[in-house]
Amino acid sequence: MPVPYYQAYGQMMDRYSDDQENERDLERIKEMYPEIAKEIARYVEEICDQMEYDGSRMFDESPDRLMMRQTAAVIYDKMKDRYPVEEREDKDDALVMNQEVQRRYPRGKNWLNDLIEVMLYQEIYRRRCRRRGCRKWY
Repeated sequence: MPVPYYQAYGQMMDRYSDDQENERDLERIKEMYPEIAKEIARYVEEICDQMEYDGSRMFDESPDRLMMRQTAAVIYDKMKDRYPVEEREDKDDALVMNQEVQRRYPRGKNWLNDLIEVMLYQEIYRRRCRRRGCRKWY
């Protein structure tokens, strides 16, 4: 049985208002981020704004891992001088284990880069979902 136009239109408006409410929720949550995460989020959103156009690789069916990492590297280069990554040694553990102390992260990896990648991937996912019109199915 077909749904009358006014009922279908009302459902579409409900979805639109749900999307708006979700965006407001996200902004309220972002206000609670630690300062470094707020700064990273600004860079991530700026980069994603530049990448958000018809035909962008950001919207490919399967995002390119190299492109994603290169984009994260651009943000990391802007942030690394402001938030240097300390490579700490676990001396106590080394003494107990009587072994040579190793880096906490492998070369080329660090907490700042990891955080940037996670925030970038989440923002790209959010924009891909918004572009496709993702809806909740419940």
